[in-house]
Amino acid sequence: MGMFTVWQLAKSKQALIMLILCLSIAFAGCTYQTAPDKSCPEFSQGLDKLEGKNYGKILFDRDSSTDVLYNKLENPYLYTFKDHKKEPIINGFDFSVSNDRSLIAYQLIDENMLIISDSNGKILATTFTQYEDIQGWVNDGLILYDYSKDKSVLLNPFNGKRTNLPEDLPNRYTLKETWRIGAYEKVYYDTSMTNAFYFAKDKQTNSYYFSLWDTLANEETARLPQSGFAESFPAEWALDGKQVIVYASSADGKQTALFSIHTDGEVKTLMVGESPVFALAPDGQNLAFWAHDDIQELWSLSVLDMSSGNITDYCISSKYFPEAPPLWSPDSQNLVVYLRSDDLENTKSIFIDRKQNIAVQLTENARPIGWLK
Repeated sequence: MGMFTVWQLAKSKQALIMLILCLSIAFAGCTYQTAPDKSCPEFSQGLDKLEGKNYGKILFDRDSSTDVLYNKLENPYLYTFKDHKKEPIINGFDFSVSNDRSLIAYQLIDENMLIISDSNGKILATTFTQYEDIQGWVNDGLILYDYSKDKSVLLNPFNGKRTNLPEDLPNRYTLKETWRIGAYEKVYYDTSMTNAFYFAKDKQTNSYYFSLWDTLANEETARLPQSGFAESFPAEWALDGKQVIVYASSADGKQTALFSIHTDGEVKTLMVGESPVFALAPDGQNLAFWAHDDIQELWSLSVLDMSSGNITDYCISSKYFPEAPPLWSPDSQNLVVYLRSDDLENTKSIFIDRKQNIAVQLTENARPIGWLK
């Protein structure tokens, strides 16, 4: 079924278990890596090393996980690397950056209004919304999820046209537990809207699975069986529409893993273990993720090379569950990660230049949402 990569340290018990699984369960092309490569960036105090460099802009929002953190930031803002300027976005929330990294969609607090702005914050379009969340961008606009009706619509934000998305996808099944807010609940479309990825239940066998459905051919392309359930986190499509990444249960229900499901029908197991928070680079070549080390009880930032299966550990870790996925730059070269302090009362955002192997703290108590050109 595809590549099976394990990166836990050889001295840990988990690594031995993974090796046994690698040899015993039905995964073809199994590769085993006893430990990731190390690439520990030099931490720079202050922003001097970023002065004058055009890395683009970062959109920062308030952290809504606690009232204490939320109240530490007055307004979301756009941060420009070149001059370290911060431009506030008044009353904005539910932000989403377009796939080409040129536009921002967001809603206004208490105003039932969706805004489209450019990378400088200039408003280009507005439209009415109600009881809807922004699920993400596709080629033809935005997908909005109506949580009051469990329905999704395609919105053209420039003319306000709405198109209801299919609700009768074959065997679609939604787990109703309130804590499941990701792949077990929503339908994920590729950017061209020609493929849908969703959770399903076979009505004859009562078995659960994820389905990759070709909406043009009206047929199933691939299936990922599920005997158990992982924690529910969003699935992510590659921008070229050729694969979707999901954190899910293994077929036997005994492990969780990151899977890649391809539109040609191939299913790959990318990594086994607790790694639910991830981000695929825009060029699809690398996958950044937070993985849990059961021995040290830490979450560690690593990057998987999707072609070779090699994993690089960037020596950045946290005691606490990562609240946000790593954020890739538009050119797929650099990262920004979001960490909590040991006392849980503050946060910090760290920029990593992978080529120069340096890391710089950008800001405190502001959550990175999107990276614009």
